[in-house]
Amino acid sequence: NKGLESTTELQNKIYQSAQRSGTSYTSIVDSISKLSSMNDIFGSNNEAIAFTELMSKGMSANGVTGESQSAAMDQIIQSMSSGNIGADTTQLLAQTSPIMTQGLQEYMNNIRGVEGSLQEMAGQGLITANDMRNAMFMSAGDIEQGFSSAPMTFGQVWTRIMNVASMACQPLLNALNFIADNFS
Repeated sequence: NKGLESTTELQNKIYQSAQRSGTSYTSIVDSISKLSSMNDIFGSNNEAIAFTELMSKGMSANGVTGESQSAAMDQIIQSMSSGNIGADTTQLLAQTSPIMTQGLQEYMNNIRGVEGSLQEMAGQGLITANDMRNAMFMSAGDIEQGFSSAPMTFGQVWTRIMNVASMACQPLLNALNFIADNFS
């Protein structure tokens, strides 16, 4: 938490993002915590939440959900944390989300003025984490449209149910932690 909101407010924003994207709350928290540590790329919790939600929706629109989605998101975030997006990451992006791949290609060609394939650009170290961030936000409309037109899977429905259960149990877990911490 970057200190601009209460922990409860931040948890609620993340929960709403997880529900909108049909992604596990814990997976979204993990991704956001990694992105939030990139202060030079994500200036606020809201940006990290929005980016994570878009990435999740972009993959879901292509049928990539659950553990496969979580693993792909981890690899992309790890690549972003290094500063440059490598060829392996652009290949993964092409496999998991053609919408995001197209958005990154358009961003690099039209905004950055770099010609060639994403693989070539990545091989030359031309795609930065900021490029990935900016391309994702530039492609938000296309990602949202692709996500909304894709059918919801049973796995996504179940994940949303589990997210609700997890949030409903949170006060009880907090109370148990308090008791454990204060009454040894």
